[in-house]
Amino acid sequence: MLDHLREQAGSGRAASEQLADQARRQREAGQAFAQESVNAYIDFLDTAFAHYWEGTQRVTGSAQEGARAVSQTTADVVNTAAGATRATAESAAGQPPIGGYDEMNVEEVSSRLEGLSEAELRRVRNYEQRNKNRETLIAQIDRRLGTTP
Repeated sequence: MLDHLREQAGSGRAASEQLADQARRQREAGQAFAQESVNAYIDFLDTAFAHYWEGTQRVTGSAQEGARAVSQTTADVVNTAAGATRATAESAAGQPPIGGYDEMNVEEVSSRLEGLSEAELRRVRNYEQRNKNRETLIAQIDRRLGTTP
C-alpha cells in the first residue's frame, strides 16, 4: 500500500510538473502574442502617422507655393497699375487738356468747356494755372465746378 501511495504521489508530482510546464508555455505564448500585437499596432500607427506627415508636408508646400504665386501676381498687378497711373498722370500733366489749347484765347477755351466732366474741367483749370494762368478763365472754370463763393 505504501508503494501504491508512493506511486500515486509520484504520478501527482509528474502531473503537477506537467501542468506547471504547460502553464509556463501558455504564459510565454500569451506574452509573445501580446508583444506581437503591440508591435503590429505600433507599426500601424507609425505608417499612418508617416502618411499623415507626408500629406501635411505636401499641403503646406502647396499652400506656400500658392501664397507666393498670389503675392507675386498681386505685386505685378499693383506695379502695372501704378506704372499706368503714373504714365497717365505724367502725360496728362504735360499735355494740353484740349487740342490746340495753347493757341486759343479765353473766349475760344470758354466755348469748349461746355459738356466737359468735372475731372476734365479740373484738368483744364490745373493746366491753365500752370501755364498761362488767365484769371478770368480760371474764375469761369471755378464757377462751373462750384468752387467759388
